[in-house]
Amino acid sequence: MRYNGRSDYEDFYDGYDEYEEYEEPQPYFLSARDLIFYCLAFMTPAAAALVYGKAQAAAHGALAGSYLVAIVLIFLTLLSYRRLNRAFHEGGSVFLYAGHGIHRRAGLFTGWAALLFYIMASCAFFLIGAKTAAEMFAPVPYTFWLILIAVVSVVVVLFGQRLSSRVVTVVTLGVIGITAIYILVCFMAADKGVAPDGVPKGAAFSGTDAGFGAVMSGAAIACLSFLGFDSATTLTEETRNAKTGTGKVMAIACAAAAALFFFQTLASATIMPDYTQFAVADDGTGVMKEIAFVAGGSPMQALLTLSMILASFGVGIVAITAASRMLGILTGETSKGGGRGAHSARGGGLLSDLLPQAGVPPMNIIICFAVTLVIAFVIPDRDALFAFDLARFAGMICFMLVNAAALIYFWFKRHDPVYTRSLIIPAAGFLASLWAWINIDPDTFGIGVVFALVGVIIIAASYLYERLGSAR
Repeated sequence: MRYNGRSDYEDFYDGYDEYEEYEEPQPYFLSARDLIFYCLAFMTPAAAALVYGKAQAAAHGALAGSYLVAIVLIFLTLLSYRRLNRAFHEGGSVFLYAGHGIHRRAGLFTGWAALLFYIMASCAFFLIGAKTAAEMFAPVPYTFWLILIAVVSVVVVLFGQRLSSRVVTVVTLGVIGITAIYILVCFMAADKGVAPDGVPKGAAFSGTDAGFGAVMSGAAIACLSFLGFDSATTLTEETRNAKTGTGKVMAIACAAAAALFFFQTLASATIMPDYTQFAVADDGTGVMKEIAFVAGGSPMQALLTLSMILASFGVGIVAITAASRMLGILTGETSKGGGRGAHSARGGGLLSDLLPQAGVPPMNIIICFAVTLVIAFVIPDRDALFAFDLARFAGMICFMLVNAAALIYFWFKRHDPVYTRSLIIPAAGFLASLWAWINIDPDTFGIGVVFALVGVIIIAASYLYERLGSAR
């Protein structure tokens, strides 16, 4: 017997109250608040804590002043992002901006650099999270924590933006709250005389023997803390009011992150004005934990350590999310401007039936996760700063090309007569990004060049394939 209508269905099942058709999950579009926390998760205060020792040494103790310079430099690039986002607000982020502003091949290369940045950023925080957790929760081994942090992050991403946004919000609030406590504890400790006597009041800005070159060197490293504010543009298709809202989100997130970085660095410098006084690891990642112990004892040090572990989850979720979107854009598996949201199953593929809420083919997420984990295992000596520098190499390439795209599109193509916003600002942003790029460690820079050449080869091969296909 065949049952087609509601009456037949109810007759067959005695006592049936209501007949409901199956409905696919409704798209979950990110709100402005969600995007702000996504950006803040990437620009986590833990990043400033990790690079503090290296950056303070480069700035000769004037890192607070370096952060002020870095804020200005990043703001120039932010303005270029905002203008391009208003002009091209479809999905694609830097791929779209450079493609329209410069050339399609430049867009492909920028997308490749963005993909490398997202993967290396997540790799760096997986490394530091695992290393920190292994030290805090001994004798559980480092390898266990590395796999745990990576697996938990990718599982959250696989279950869609609704869960991801909630987890990112909670984790980021935790990190910000701990950072605020750290800042307060350091200033209170300085008032109680914990800081050494005889230190000039402006030492946090001028250092002990810092000149202009040292301040700028510190600013080049400090710019690393701001990388990731553009992750909001990668999620344009999954955002409400993307044309007008994304630029505001980036500005708010950058302003909040700048305040956290500045006061965090200033508070640290009040306790440790002499950047050479603590005996720490060669990479300098433990300096701020030493300061936390001096200012607030073991409880404060444990809290700061916990914030680094929480940050590794937050950055992992956001970076893998952004990387999977960019991989889909580069491989043509996701629509550019379809606006179908994060809970639509595009392209099918592995896990598409189990997880219909995934915004991209779940295989993209798994590929990005696998590549990140493999790189984390092969990086020698668990060197998180090496991964950070590779992320900075790729991120600054994106910044340079976005500024170049804004310059070429608005000044040369659109002939915008307002030369301040169309010529001076993007040109200054390009030079600032170039400065931060060329100040990367030479060994890391060389490896980054290899990764960049791989991208060039892939793009050239795709171009030749297209030409051969059109010739047939």
